[in-house]
Amino acid sequence: MAILVGDIIWEGEGSDPVPALAERLGVEAGEILDARLLKRSVDGRRRPPRWMATYRVELKDEARVLAAAVHGVRAFTERDAERHRIQAQAPADPPPTEAAHAQAQAR
Repeated sequence: MAILVGDIIWEGEGSDPVPALAERLGVEAGEILDARLLKRSVDGRRRPPRWMATYRVELKDEARVLAAAVHGVRAFTERDAERHRIQAQAPADPPPTEAAHAQAQAR
């Protein structure tokens, strides 16, 4: 299971989001197993405008973080995976090519 964390200030390409995510979630940085950037957007309500990001985060103890009911943090759902075009797992077998299909029918 993973969680969705929104409204994190995006510092730019190559920056490490783990410290900001750990602070928001109230955990140690070492508890974050994976963080994947899903979306960036400009928050133009502030001057100067700043980039905000949404991340998919995997933690050692996600249930504890979800129980804390932190603003902008919720469970990552199947709908989120579809929305952000994330495959849960690679297909077991790739689709056959036309040549493989023709060869199978020739048998």
